[in-house]
Amino acid sequence: MADVVSIVHPVPDLDAAEAFFAEALRLPACGRGEGWLALDNGAFRVRLAGAGPCYRPRLLELEIEATEVDEEVARLCCFPGVADTGCGHASSDRVERRLAAPHGLTLVVFRMLTEDDLDVPPPLPSSLPWEPAADALVRQVLRAVPLAFRDGARTRVTEQAEIEAVASGEISVSVPASVRGLFAATPPFQHAQLRAEVARHLDARPLPRARVLP
Repeated sequence: MADVVSIVHPVPDLDAAEAFFAEALRLPACGRGEGWLALDNGAFRVRLAGAGPCYRPRLLELEIEATEVDEEVARLCCFPGVADTGCGHASSDRVERRLAAPHGLTLVVFRMLTEDDLDVPPPLPSSLPWEPAADALVRQVLRAVPLAFRDGARTRVTEQAEIEAVASGEISVSVPASVRGLFAATPPFQHAQLRAEVARHLDARPLPRARVLP
């Protein structure tokens, strides 16, 4: 049996806190009792406790991941008591903005940076040596693959290119082997688009395209 872990946060006004959590933070109520209220969105649970005579204000910091940080900040700032603190942080892998919110909350709206944001394609998951030109070609061509599918495509292309290299008796993956790997890992109905993408990158290289493209 799985245990459910809740964050317990005391608030002086349960009704007002329930409305804010449901509307602003999209955390609907899932249970309640005398002096308490549980909220759950399927990924996160918080238990709000009504303030007693010994209530001391506490701060709770919540992180909200957003595709568009500025849009989410603007949405949240429409709610009473929410204000952009002007503080934020950008690191090598994420950007964030911090908001002051009612009910003892600090909201951190953030977005993780992708390889496209950083303009640095990650290394190929290779097990053989790759010629620099082949490595660069595959990494550039894969940028045309939607980000959500790119990791899987990167793995499949790398595996196929290394199979092609071994089958040809090569000790490292060459540009021709990498191109054959690209086509082997791509469904046939996408070959025309792939051929154009590969040719576009080969145009900038001093290579005889007729000997590279299938």
